[in-house]
Amino acid sequence: MMSSDSPDPEWPTSRRKKALNLKSGSDPVFRVCIYLQDSSCVCVDVLEGLKTTTAEVLAAITTQEDIGLPSFASQVFGIWATSPLLELQLKPQSCPLEVFRDWQILLKRFSASPESIRLADEPILELRRSAFLSLKEEEHFSKHSVVNKFLYLEAERNFIRGRLPCSDPDVCTSLGAISAKIHYGGQDIWTNTNELIRSHLEHLLPRQLRQASWSWFNFKSAGKNSPEARLIEKYREIPLTKEDRLVNKYLELSRFYPFYGSAYFHGQIEEPVSGIRAAFRTGDTKVLIAVSGKGLHVLDPEKEELLISLSYDSFSWDIVYAKDLSPDCLSSLYIVFPGPDVYGRRTVRIVQIFTKQVAMIDALLSYWTTLHQDRINRDESDVGTSESVTDSADALSPLTKKLIYRTPSEIPVFSKVDRLCLATFDEDGNLIDKRGSWKLRTGVSD
Repeated sequence: MMSSDSPDPEWPTSRRKKALNLKSGSDPVFRVCIYLQDSSCVCVDVLEGLKTTTAEVLAAITTQEDIGLPSFASQVFGIWATSPLLELQLKPQSCPLEVFRDWQILLKRFSASPESIRLADEPILELRRSAFLSLKEEEHFSKHSVVNKFLYLEAERNFIRGRLPCSDPDVCTSLGAISAKIHYGGQDIWTNTNELIRSHLEHLLPRQLRQASWSWFNFKSAGKNSPEARLIEKYREIPLTKEDRLVNKYLELSRFYPFYGSAYFHGQIEEPVSGIRAAFRTGDTKVLIAVSGKGLHVLDPEKEELLISLSYDSFSWDIVYAKDLSPDCLSSLYIVFPGPDVYGRRTVRIVQIFTKQVAMIDALLSYWTTLHQDRINRDESDVGTSESVTDSADALSPLTKKLIYRTPSEIPVFSKVDRLCLATFDEDGNLIDKRGSWKLRTGVSD
């Protein structure tokens, strides 16, 4: 059974229903509710109660004819337990109702939020793209129209929530216009005034793009450069066509960005401050650590900005657990990547991210780097073992947790490098520069 609503960037509090209900009758039958990415909800009856597995819930969803998902949908999507504090993809053998029962235990382990906030937190179950799905696999499975539509709805929701930070104003507006064509293409509202259209913007554009004063787009007035005016212009450029083609175009634009298809983890970073700003510092900046099949990315969810994006052949990492430091510390994820040459000597830079979710991040990074290393090995095997192949292999960044060195032409490009507290080391391991209170393993400043 399903209930439908218009697309919504967030689950409203009023719609965060109880994820399970006990049906009336002599036999205890649980009804589990799973949210889809258009904020509709599908409910399935489970007979095994707490022992019902994720695989069984997912299989029950695919058997519902009004949804139309194929039997192979379990290879594309997973069941996620999510809340504002924690997002977990459940393993096929996991039991969703047991996860609900133990949610506060999980929050204490994986969330840095204060206890008062954790106690008020409740999860929902969502059907989402699997964090282990490669783009190649996605493109194969998305030939099924319903699978393709579900992938589009998730990409659209992530875009609206600022989780797909778009660096190209034209592409951003195009994504919003395509969504408008899909959802409202048969309506006349787009021939009316901008004020009427403004009421639809929250379903089409991220918050930052909707703010008329955002200097990135120079939206300083409600005239022809306003978000709604640009959206109308793009909307009118889109010809009448089948919905499937619009969905395909939306996904094509979204897949261009390396953080598409990411799993998101919560963390925090120290930002460099100086002068009078240092006196008003209120703590670390909350970030999202996004791990995709293409690399690792750090986002500022408040400003909806990309801070750093690294492909798997341009970084390595290490983790330090809080238990190895101090009870008052958070575990740390250290990202290591090449820096610019200093007086002809190669350097590496390290950024420290504080998070209680390092174990999950480490596991997913290890999964993807193993796949990438396997691909590299296959490519080398196909070409042979000539000297040129050996040289090429030597030039690749080690897919292991150790320091790496790259040539200047292979230095990663950052969106907001000035907002990162970086430590720079030379090839002998000497610290030659740092920003912020650099801490490594011991938990104390240099």
